Amino acid sequence: MIDGIREFEKLVPEVNDKNNYWLVRTMGGQYFKDFIDKRFIAIGYNEITSSTIRGLDEDIKVARRVLKEIYRGIKPDAKAPGQVANQLIRFYREIKVGDIVLVPGMNSFRIAICKVVGDVYDEVTARDENGQCPFVKRLPVELLKIVSRRELPPKAQFMFNSRHPISLINDYCRYVDGSVSDFYNKAEETHIVLNIRTDDDVDASAFFHLQSLLKITEEYCREQGIEGKSSEVSMKVQMESKGMLHLSSKNKT
Repeated sequence: MIDGIREFEKLVPEVNDKNNYWLVRTMGGQYFKDFIDKRFIAIGYNEITSSTIRGLDEDIKVARRVLKEIYRGIKPDAKAPGQVANQLIRFYREIKVGDIVLVPGMNSFRIAICKVVGDVYDEVTARDENGQCPFVKRLPVELLKIVSRRELPPKAQFMFNSRHPISLINDYCRYVDGSVSDFYNKAEETHIVLNIRTDDDVDASAFFHLQSLLKITEEYCREQGIEGKSSEVSMKVQMESKGMLHLSSKNKT
């Protein structure tokens, strides 16, 4: 039985808890299709070259200060050169391979969940025509899933409040993970997400039935000589009928 469980565990996806989560905007959804079709994310400010950014000091504070002055020299009337410097440094130095990126479409109605799969490159053929993205600085990504914003829990909606081109959204990683997969391991915990689709009220008895299932599982573990108690499972409810019922436990069995 234990060998069978170990074989089963190999099928459960592993989510790296060291990866960061980002929201990368697409100019109000203007370049969403190009991002997704060609599997990249990008940032503007073409007037600052990649060689300039890569040649900056390793100290990130020094790099930001110098880049701010460089941009101010190029765009004397720029209102927030420091913000531009922060965004460019973030794109080149902070977003890493394996990080998860959310890419919102028009009005953030559709959300593409992607994974970064390579380093920054320059797309020298970038053109601003036919909905194509003119931004030269790009990162390659793998598309994991496209979801509707309405499918995300209410608390997850707050991550769209930031208007920056790039925002760190690690506080919302649980909602993102649960949207990509309903069964996964992360940071020594196993997670199961039950997506409740109905618009109707959910009877309280449904939760009592869930507890009964946990008790049945606990009894089965006892009969098989496997350690496992229902009290080791925690539950988070993120819904108003439609929504996520999130179960997790450090006891994978």
